Amino acid sequence: MIIFKKTKNKSQIKHSDNGVGVSFEVINLKNRLYNVENRILIIKGTITFDNESNKGFKTKITFPK
Repeated sequence: MIIFKKTKNKSQIKHSDNGVGVSFEVINLKNRLYNVENRILIIKGTITFDNESNKGFKTKITFPK
């Protein structure tokens, strides 16, 4: 599922799935998501990951409007 949300001051993108999750060793920002993280930081945004084994994977990106 992907949700796009706008408020007065910010925009938010949420992604979630109901898969088996992912090991955080696989999420190596230096190698795999470095460009994504840098682009979000350039626009003064944040990115967070939430992961529970066998309960899916979630990502939330928030940035100013």
